[in-house]
Amino acid sequence: MTEDTAGDNSRRAQAPRPLAWLVRARGYEYLLAPLLAFVVLCAAFAVRGIYPFGQTSVALWDMDIQYVGLFGWLSNVMHGQGSLFYSFSQGMGEGTAATVAYYLASPFNLLAWFFQPEDAPQLMSWLTLLKLSCAALSCYAFFRLRHRPGTVYVLLAVVYALCGYAVAECSNIMWLDGVIMLPLVALGTWRLVRRGTCLTLFVSVAAAVTFNWYTGYMDCVFSVLYFLVCWLDLSRGERRVRVGGRYALTMLLGVGASLVMFLPAVLGLLATKEGGGSLLENMAHLRFSYNPSNLLASFALTATPSSDWDRMAPLYTSALAVVLVVSLLLNRGVPRRRRVLAAGLLAFMAVSVCVVPLDVMWSGFKPATSYFFRYAYVVSFAVVLVAAQGAEALGGLEVRERLRTLLAAALLACLGIGLAVMNVKLYTRQSPVGMGALLATFALLVGFALLACVAAGPRKGPARVALAVTGVLLAVEQGANAASVFSHYTRSVDDWGTYVSELSSTYDQMEREDDGLRVAQTDFSFRGEGANHATTTEGFLMGASGLSEYTSTMGSPMVDLLTRLGYSGTNEIFGYYDNVPMTPTDALLGVDYTISRVQPPLTELVGAVDVPYPGYSLWRSTVDLPAAYGIAAGAGDVTWPEVVFDNQDAFAIKDIQDEWQGFSLVKDPFANQEAMLANMTGQDASGLYADAQVSELTDATTTDSRTWTVTISQDGPTYLHVPIMSTLRQHCMVSVDGADVQSVGNNFDNGVIYLGEHTAGQVLQVTVRLTPDVAGTQTVNGTLAGGLDGVAEQILAGSSSSDLLVVRTLDVSRFLELRGALDDDATSVESFEDGHVSLRFSAEKDETLLTVIPYDTGWHVTIDGEPAEVRKLYEGLCGVDVSAGEHQVEFTYETPGLAAGAVASVASVAAFAAWRGLARRRRLHEHA
Repeated sequence: MTEDTAGDNSRRAQAPRPLAWLVRARGYEYLLAPLLAFVVLCAAFAVRGIYPFGQTSVALWDMDIQYVGLFGWLSNVMHGQGSLFYSFSQGMGEGTAATVAYYLASPFNLLAWFFQPEDAPQLMSWLTLLKLSCAALSCYAFFRLRHRPGTVYVLLAVVYALCGYAVAECSNIMWLDGVIMLPLVALGTWRLVRRGTCLTLFVSVAAAVTFNWYTGYMDCVFSVLYFLVCWLDLSRGERRVRVGGRYALTMLLGVGASLVMFLPAVLGLLATKEGGGSLLENMAHLRFSYNPSNLLASFALTATPSSDWDRMAPLYTSALAVVLVVSLLLNRGVPRRRRVLAAGLLAFMAVSVCVVPLDVMWSGFKPATSYFFRYAYVVSFAVVLVAAQGAEALGGLEVRERLRTLLAAALLACLGIGLAVMNVKLYTRQSPVGMGALLATFALLVGFALLACVAAGPRKGPARVALAVTGVLLAVEQGANAASVFSHYTRSVDDWGTYVSELSSTYDQMEREDDGLRVAQTDFSFRGEGANHATTTEGFLMGASGLSEYTSTMGSPMVDLLTRLGYSGTNEIFGYYDNVPMTPTDALLGVDYTISRVQPPLTELVGAVDVPYPGYSLWRSTVDLPAAYGIAAGAGDVTWPEVVFDNQDAFAIKDIQDEWQGFSLVKDPFANQEAMLANMTGQDASGLYADAQVSELTDATTTDSRTWTVTISQDGPTYLHVPIMSTLRQHCMVSVDGADVQSVGNNFDNGVIYLGEHTAGQVLQVTVRLTPDVAGTQTVNGTLAGGLDGVAEQILAGSSSSDLLVVRTLDVSRFLELRGALDDDATSVESFEDGHVSLRFSAEKDETLLTVIPYDTGWHVTIDGEPAEVRKLYEGLCGVDVSAGEHQVEFTYETPGLAAGAVASVASVAAFAAWRGLARRRRLHEHA
């Protein structure tokens, strides 16, 4: 399937010189590939009414609740508002090197300069269109330089840019840089092996890792595989060990050149929950991650994931590519070694999808907890890479042999995909739409086979017509697949801007003190009213700290502390959340204001919340502590109460000793709060909370719920905790007196539930029940694992009441006594800015100065100008020991690894330049 490039040479010779390359060398194809991808994407956007062709937002799932805030913050930083290296608005405060490297390092993000923070969803639409179009350009460049110019390579480049992964995962906008860079990394690999040139690989690897280290890693893994394929495709006489050495050194220096961005990111990630875990542990589970018999079903039209939890592999890569791949494997005119290598590459990719150790290897040796098969674009690239070889090989066949090969390829593909679809039951006979998509896949396979036969023929007229029809058919196919994915987009593009603008008016009611602003948005966020809708990245745009954060780069010290205190559900790896007011710890962490539907204890009303969610009000704390205050000398290292669950069988069932290593198991957060306050004050805090009397209603117990009567023992704010179900991530709903109040065991759930003010002797009826959609299933790290029916019911039915329910009432007067023992009047904050805090502290005696700054190794402190040790207090906060007297205390943040990374990058670039310069001089000397 090639196109004759010969034409009227005399006419072309008369063309103006600037146009000669466009005409004679078909340079216009560099524009045609991205343009065609852009047009098809725009058509799919228009069909679904997606901005800029309608009012639907492309922001979906994590983009909807994370990236819009992060990109808005980036726009602010570009305009001089905030620091690129640290932000007190990332949760309680965080070094942002890992956040920038993972989410925001793409050069395309410079477009954020032209958008207001509230217009982030509009920016996302333009970035999606631009990035996927550029993926077509980079893929075409690979085909053109690897093979030659040709319309078929334009079409295959569009296939890659609009593959199932690209349209299904485009909500993860930062991963699309890996899609763009992969063909260039592959091109650099091929040129190094075949041409001996290293520059393309060096630059592409450095850029891929810099733009997004996560997908850059995947690109590098594929480069290793492709190097082996290219090296083995050499004749025995051409295979040289020094080629491998040259490749290894180029890769090493390419990654080294990216260290100015990559090293700070790595050091930041090592301090996160995502960065933990054992490599061997993650690789040791030899089991299927995807049913091999279902693999080919992923190549049926519209067979793409419908949500971030959908386990379907997004492998769809056009019927055209499938036909050409099979034709190569059937083409006896292709050397056997080349066909075996192509088959081996595809087989390795297939096994990677199906088997856990390889699946985990592609995603950085960490199992994915959502957006499964994140490397699927690599699989699609391998498919189009082999398809391009198949297209090139067709020209060597006679017409009749070519037709037989292509029809056989189409029929084999129809058989394989059809059987796989029926096996996985993606479509059923009762689903006309599903069956229509399957039949359309068959028609496309056969149609592309026939068109390819004509297009690869010697007759120029029919070949051009066939190519044109192929292009139209391909555009319809890819557009239909993209439109099917985009049908899940429902939010208005203006929702985020409206929310941010109206929330800003609420924040304008708050008095911003010299020590910053800390706000708890309990059960309230952009995602809407209702349980499990914690705030995520709004704080970036409000300029406030908060007790909620949801990013993959979240630091673990604060997670450990907030988990122990009862904010976050146990075993969270993506965030910490504040769904209800919790007076003692809110005060200790300096929460100034709370947005809540109920009045938190010891607060005063400020006013109604000016957002379109009814029933919320803004409350100001009357007991909040400043950003830095004195606690007992030497305090900060507390022995947390021992965690003992009665139902040890539950942990055995869930392999808790393996799955939850490194996580803070919490049975009684109230006891942890008492231990922390006792350590802070040097007083006995054991009476801070009073136990309620809990007795089970045995006649109300079923296989999926249990009910208790709870008698309150004293007047005051009452809190509830569901220990074992939260710890084991079993999805449950808690009801009080017949009304649902909070779910547990889900993402965004917290540990403690606030039940309001109660009086001694008051009786409540509390029910814990499994939610219907997960009853009878098992979850690991929040991911459905399956395979053990009845596990959730077994844990709920077999656990003791004390493991399932803890109800306590706060003794407000006792809390005020303990709070009064803290030295909160001796601090004068002079500066509280991102990355820098300056204050004066007057200590009447030797004390420990505790701050609400989350601990990070990048913080350095001086006392009266002299360096001092930053202590890690209570596993999550920065503190420093001070002697009696008045002191000037300065905290300064320096991004760990930034200076070393910059030096390493410069050294790597210099080393590469010197190495290649010496190699060039040696070649010139040899040929002199």
